[in-house]
Amino acid sequence: MTIKAKSNPSPFRDKLLEDNIHLVKIIAYQVAVNLPPHIDVNDLISAGTIGLLESIDRFDPGKGVQFNTYASIRIRGAIMDELRSMDWMTRSMRDKSNQLEKAYGEIERKTGRPAEVEEVAKFLEISTDELHTILSQVSALSVLNLEDM
Repeated sequence: MTIKAKSNPSPFRDKLLEDNIHLVKIIAYQVAVNLPPHIDVNDLISAGTIGLLESIDRFDPGKGVQFNTYASIRIRGAIMDELRSMDWMTRSMRDKSNQLEKAYGEIERKTGRPAEVEEVAKFLEISTDELHTILSQVSALSVLNLEDM
């Protein structure tokens, strides 16, 4: 199967692209602020540009929505999809890691000292054995990620 590029893009399509390409950079930099420094904003801009092009192709003016509103949602979605594809951790493991960070942080703020295993287990309402299992899974994945870098 051969995929053919559109030989004559419409002036309307070109105008939408030209008028809205700035949204890609704005959204990419907004997202990048909350990311680790090893994430390249240019990767986010590339993904966002693809989202913009898809939004141009799929936009239906009959829906009563402004194009830039629709495009912004699609651009952000494309960027988030790219970030998910870059993530080496499964979503459930990422959730567990975030819960651990929150538990340790809360306990350390309240007590003014490093959290103990028993305190974290109680905070998360799990056994210390379950906590040790989660800690070993998360730390093993963290080591794998550092080796990839």
